Amino acid sequence: MQRQMGTRSALQSSALPQQTTLQSQPFASSQALQQAALQAQLSALQSNAFLAQLSGVPQVNAAQFQLSALQQNALALQLSGQLTASQLQSMQRQQTSLTKQLRSAQREAVQEQLDNLQATIQEQQEEGQLSPSQLRTLRRQQSALKKQLRALRSQSGS
Repeated sequence: MQRQMGTRSALQSSALPQQTTLQSQPFASSQALQQAALQAQLSALQSNAFLAQLSGVPQVNAAQFQLSALQQNALALQLSGQLTASQLQSMQRQQTSLTKQLRSAQREAVQEQLDNLQATIQEQQEEGQLSPSQLRTLRRQQSALKKQLRALRSQSGS
């Protein structure tokens, strides 16, 4: 009987560390998954910032660059565990402001493209330099820009 009790307590004590290990592994696993997801998000933001630089519109580039830098900084702080609640709130306010600036710069850039295209169409029509097929192509571009402008305006509610 004494031997059975000793065996039973030895089994119980060896089972407890395994249970603790198994219980802590899902937490470690979810932390690793969360960190991997944040790292992937950071990589995506960096590539988006690079693509924005290639768009060729300085105002849009500047606003996109600031927004991407803010988001990357927030993710880096979050990955390192250094992001406080007040920093997060401040960064969220900055992100909202920069997003508004970006949309405004995008609207202005598209409006400028549309105005330039309309002026080009008018000038070339007056000078008789447009064939019907060229005019159709330019009108399609004009329509696409108007559609893009409407979409940008509906995003911002203005």
